[in-house]
Amino acid sequence: NLAGNTDGNCKTCAAGRKYKGKNSECSDCDAGQYNLAGNENGTCKTCTTGKKYKDKESECLDCVPGRYHPAGNTDGNCTECPQGKWSSTTGSKACTPCTAGKWSRHLVATSESNCTACDAGKWSNRSASTSESHCTPCAAGKWSDVEARPDGCDACGVGTFSAAISANTS
Repeated sequence: NLAGNTDGNCKTCAAGRKYKGKNSECSDCDAGQYNLAGNENGTCKTCTTGKKYKDKESECLDCVPGRYHPAGNTDGNCTECPQGKWSSTTGSKACTPCTAGKWSRHLVATSESNCTACDAGKWSNRSASTSESHCTPCAAGKWSDVEARPDGCDACGVGTFSAAISANTS
């Protein structure tokens, strides 16, 4: 109840404002924080993971696919999924890396289909790859006819050989 308040009733802070003390006016929520109308404790909140800030008076909004809001991020904004990662759901807390054997240059990728497989004759054990250059050619004497191979190439069979690098047939 503020000094000079003639009706004698205690007041709650309006939406977008926070409680400062028993004899003080309310003040605006800090940047990136909100407070809904009727919040009796008068504290401002920060958006939870997977959500972005809208305004001082509203609930936070879910991040859209291809974007995320990680734990500990207090700026209130959703972050783009970087190259080599994707997110297909709203409200993501993190982006999913392209699996080993795949790579992606896409920003804000919204599905695993944005990840490109290493060609047959190449492999990569690295997840979240951002370039085809991360696909390692099969060495001479080895081969692979499988795309998106995460675990190396097969040795040529007994009595066979391959002098070629990136061989994709036995």
